[in-house]
Amino acid sequence: CGACKRPITEKAFTAVGDVPYHAACEPPRSVTPPAPGTEEVCAGCQRPIVGGVTTTALGKVWHADCFVCCLCGRPIREDKFKTDNGKPQHINCKLGDTEVVCFGCKRPITTGDIINA
Repeated sequence: CGACKRPITEKAFTAVGDVPYHAACEPPRSVTPPAPGTEEVCAGCQRPIVGGVTTTALGKVWHADCFVCCLCGRPIREDKFKTDNGKPQHINCKLGDTEVVCFGCKRPITTGDIINA
């Protein structure tokens, strides 16, 4: 672990670049805009990151709203998350395999009519 230096034996962990962290340890996060001429591109939307709050995770930089759970599609706001085949997930994502997810916004559909086209 990059923070406590102990071995990681759990399945749920965080990685910043090539440095893994226990789920209970906190990896660094960035809230500072990049210096002029060093503009970074968001790993989620592929648009430039120009100031604002960012998340550094999985060796990449993301707009805070672009770092989303691959199951429910909602932003991961917690410092701790897990990965599934390299994709971030909430540690305790409530989206079950039987829930229907909106194709557009990637959020669970819990009420109303569902149209299958």
